[in-house]
Amino acid sequence: MIKEFSDPENDGVGVDIIRASSDGNMIAADFWWAAGDYTGHRPVILDVKSNAVTLLPLDDRILKQLPSCDYFEEFIGVTNAREAIIRVPKSAYVETGCPSQGKWLFNLHSGIVRRMQ
Repeated sequence: MIKEFSDPENDGVGVDIIRASSDGNMIAADFWWAAGDYTGHRPVILDVKSNAVTLLPLDDRILKQLPSCDYFEEFIGVTNAREAIIRVPKSAYVETGCPSQGKWLFNLHSGIVRRMQ
């Protein structure tokens, strides 16, 4: 599925291997693209046991729920339940009133995002 995926982009693109889940059954990779100071994420999760791959663009699923603080997102891990872990740190562009928004879970099957408890 990953090899067949293609999406023309005009700016920078790349892939980063993020890490494995704590039980070692899931491996996460980030197929990202960048335009100016914006970076979009397309989390990819490989289930090692079933050899199944899941991928879905994050788009603005998290950012649209946050104040207009020019936040950015970091794909930092994967849970044993195949959810991508996304961190939203303090805004690098706004001095006050835009604190860290913590960690979020992104379900690549449903597209649902929720704050991590």
